[in-house]
Amino acid sequence: MTTSGPLSLLTWEDKTRKFVLNPNTLNLIRKISSPLAIVSIAGLYRTGKSYLMNRVFLNRSEAFEVGPSINPCTKGIWIWGEPLNGTLEDGTPCSVLLIDTEGMGGLEKDNDYDCRIFSIAALISSCFIYNSTGSIDETAIENLSLIVNISKLIQANDPTSFFPRFMWILRDFTLQLIENDGKSIEPNEYLEKALAQQKGFSDTIENKNRIRNTLKAFFKERECVTLVRPTIDEKDLQNLESLGMDQLRSEFVQQVIDLRKRVIYSAQAKKVNGQEINGELLIKLLENYVDSFNSGTIPNIDLAWNYICKAQNRKSLDKAFEEYNNNMIDIGLPIEEQELALAHKESKNLGIKYLQKNTVGNDPDLFAEFKEKIKEKYEEQKLQNKYQLKLHYMTHLKEKYTELDSAIKSGEFKSMQAFEKTIKTVEKDYLENTIDGQLKGEIFMTFAREISNKAADFLISGLGNELKMQKTFNSDQMVKMTQELKETREELGSCKEEYEKTISKIQNDLTVGLAKEGVMREQLNKAIAAKEELENIIKDLNKQKFIECEDYAQKLVEFEDTIKELNRKHAFQLSEVEDSKALLQQKLNFTEHSLEEYKSKDKNYSEKLKEYRLENSQAQKTLQTKYDQQIEKINERLSEKIKENAELENEVELKEALLEEVQALLNETKAELANYKGKTESELENLKREMMEKDAIHTRKIEKMEQEYKTSTARIRARLSETEKKLRNSEELLRNDMAIWAQDNAILVQKIEFLEQEVEEQKTKREEEKRHYENFLSKMHENNE
Repeated sequence: MTTSGPLSLLTWEDKTRKFVLNPNTLNLIRKISSPLAIVSIAGLYRTGKSYLMNRVFLNRSEAFEVGPSINPCTKGIWIWGEPLNGTLEDGTPCSVLLIDTEGMGGLEKDNDYDCRIFSIAALISSCFIYNSTGSIDETAIENLSLIVNISKLIQANDPTSFFPRFMWILRDFTLQLIENDGKSIEPNEYLEKALAQQKGFSDTIENKNRIRNTLKAFFKERECVTLVRPTIDEKDLQNLESLGMDQLRSEFVQQVIDLRKRVIYSAQAKKVNGQEINGELLIKLLENYVDSFNSGTIPNIDLAWNYICKAQNRKSLDKAFEEYNNNMIDIGLPIEEQELALAHKESKNLGIKYLQKNTVGNDPDLFAEFKEKIKEKYEEQKLQNKYQLKLHYMTHLKEKYTELDSAIKSGEFKSMQAFEKTIKTVEKDYLENTIDGQLKGEIFMTFAREISNKAADFLISGLGNELKMQKTFNSDQMVKMTQELKETREELGSCKEEYEKTISKIQNDLTVGLAKEGVMREQLNKAIAAKEELENIIKDLNKQKFIECEDYAQKLVEFEDTIKELNRKHAFQLSEVEDSKALLQQKLNFTEHSLEEYKSKDKNYSEKLKEYRLENSQAQKTLQTKYDQQIEKINERLSEKIKENAELENEVELKEALLEEVQALLNETKAELANYKGKTESELENLKREMMEKDAIHTRKIEKMEQEYKTSTARIRARLSETEKKLRNSEELLRNDMAIWAQDNAILVQKIEFLEQEVEEQKTKREEEKRHYENFLSKMHENNE
């Protein structure tokens, strides 16, 4: 409020016979937000109430209207437009609102009008001043008779909680406050003695006592102030408003100063049921009282106050919620969940502080309702923030997905290792450049799983095509080898005929050598012993190889070092086999040398035997060369299969490494699932152990096939050597050897096909394990949600 001057607050409208509040004045009062001390003055008309307001509280000669006539100058209720700066008893600054009321007992208004003006002024004041002249005698008490009617005009359980401090100012006081015994008394004691019960039972005494009792019942806090006459000169009394302070009696001036200090600088805030009110609440009280009087009903102060409290608290609740909303809107989404929670807490505290400051009365449900409202709003904010965060994450990953998808389709990734390296780079960029949130890890896992599956499918599809091409190539090779085997058999047939002719030619010559059969048999026994020695060496090597394979299965963690060591030992053992073979060859050479000595004794037999050996050696070399070529091709194919299997094993290891990385990420982002983590790790460990066991079984099968192949090769070579020595015995022996060779060769072909089938089955198992792994991850994701 900035308007300086008197303003009409309440007037009486004769036409409607109702009180009317001035809306402009109400708007000015409504702006007062600080604690409000309201000082009202009432009294009989023409007793100088307005002058007292002007001189004592405003220190002005002209403020509220003052006139010399016998008619009241103030009509209704007026206020001073600019609140004074006062101080409460505890030192707190406050706004002091001065109210001047129309004098009671005027000729134009009746007692009921005076009573209503008196009631309204008393109900809205924190300090109610009753102004009268002279002393407190029976006449002065009777002038307050209207107070008896106040109890008929208002309804309250405890009127004292609504009524203000009562100050009776005695103007032109000339008495000396001295007891009969000569002891002086204070004005307050003088007031209490005047309000003491009068003895007697007459109607007059009872009426007077009723006034006294009503005054004491409504106004629990009472005090009395005496003021001397401002001036001695009767002429000056008619124009007091024109006199300066220096023209007034010094005693009066001092009393005015003391009164001002008491009222303005030791003011009491207006309270209702212990609650301080501001301009807004004062307006609501006024409107409620005036509406009741205008409607002819009795104002129920308690109900009115409760209604005002609820209305004001509802407004404060809406304002507090608005404060919360405005503060939450300013933060902007999306943000980290912790920041959102902190903003919610700060906004909540702002709203609670506003409620604590602006709540009227004791309404605990109000705070509970506020907390419930902001809780619902906070949940909406969290959902909105979660949606915005998800959109933020998806937008960031959308471009990365496009780039990776293009790179996968163009074949930039030659292996899962290269792809996983890129994924780690994307993950690092994602973690550093996106806002933290609960869905951050989950969305990236979904992204990584989807793009990884796509990359794995693409790479597996490429591997399948390669395997298919390899299988086609192997089939072609098998056809070619079958053709070569057929040709070899035909050549062996030719050799057989030649052998038969040769045997026929030398059969007679062999008869001559029967005498030397014992010597030849002894040499043959030596060769057989050498053969058995070689077989024992191979058997020991097989046994050693089996032991090494068992160690390999137990030491899978040191796989690469162990396989290198096994290769070295294998090469060393092959070298030993070759040495043994060379030794056997030396023994055979020795036998041949012995035969050469025997041949030298029989020139004809030696020449024929030499010719036979030359022809047989050529045939053997031809057969051995072709067979070695076949064996070499088979070894190459087997090496390729082993290499393919090693690549599959590497891919399995990569999958296992990826599984471990995914598990580590889950451990970091889902710490609250510690119990479930142990179970998951156990299942993954079992799966890994199962895969390791399958790989070990598969490796042992391959090594067993390789060993069987080598054993078969050694057996074939031994039998070929045996065939050379036994050609002399019979055609049936040669036929059996050819059949055994053909059978072994067929077995070898079957084992190669079985190996290919094993590789295909392993591929199928890897596909199934991959699907099992994806389903497992999906179930884990569902459980985490």
